[in-house]
Amino acid sequence: MRKYLLLLVSLYSLFCWGQRKTHLQEMKLNGEVKYLKVYEYNDKKLDFVKEYFFNRQGNIERNNNYQKGQLNSEFIYHYDDQGRFSFYEMNFYGDYAKEGKIVFSYNRKGDAIQEEYYENDKLIQYTQNKYDNKHHIILSRIYREEKELSHTEFVYNDIDQLVEVSNFNNKNELQSTLKNYYDSLGNLSKSDTYNAKGDKTTSREMEYDAYNNVIKDKIILDSKRSLEYNYQYKYDSHQNYIMKEDSNTKVKKGNFESVYLKEKRQIEYY
Repeated sequence: MRKYLLLLVSLYSLFCWGQRKTHLQEMKLNGEVKYLKVYEYNDKKLDFVKEYFFNRQGNIERNNNYQKGQLNSEFIYHYDDQGRFSFYEMNFYGDYAKEGKIVFSYNRKGDAIQEEYYENDKLIQYTQNKYDNKHHIILSRIYREEKELSHTEFVYNDIDQLVEVSNFNNKNELQSTLKNYYDSLGNLSKSDTYNAKGDKTTSREMEYDAYNNVIKDKIILDSKRSLEYNYQYKYDSHQNYIMKEDSNTKVKKGNFESVYLKEKRQIEYY
């Protein structure tokens, strides 16, 4: 469970601070969204519920997550007077009850150069980030007790798109590489993952509708196994989708269970 929490922390931090966007922009939400509630279904049964509360600046103040009708985690966000993350609290309930907190430190350019993860008020690990002159994160190192656990390197193209992510272990040995490709509108259209030997392990291809939401998602695991999801949406007056359905799930020569996925969203605006 701890490894999962640390991975969640690392991925979330990179997601938030790799680019200087608001949470609404990252989540492709239009208008001045105040509240978002997401109902996620698996095989036509309600599986997960997520709540997001946004401030006027378009950033999340609180995120609550429910499973089987019970609150299992919550994230509370705190910002400084410049609108940047100061810290956020994490509370996990149930069998893996824990209290966590991530504290951010910035340089004079406003880049989040260090993130400290605390669990029950004890420092568990910290991350140090390095940026280029465009404020893109290019190197992230994770430490525990002054020892490096791993590091990740990021590469961007001339139009500021993230095109390559390489992961290394604590011996500076390459573990995996992700290569991204984009369409003419800037949407991620293809991602290829390679192992340490340079062999492609998985590939993902995506197509989008006029509102930049994924309508086709194909995952190629190897020459014999692939998954394809085809989505359709219903939108509100702000062109935010309020229903997402997987109308035609295809499984090719695999032992994966075919499921009918559906997502409903309740959105309130300022």
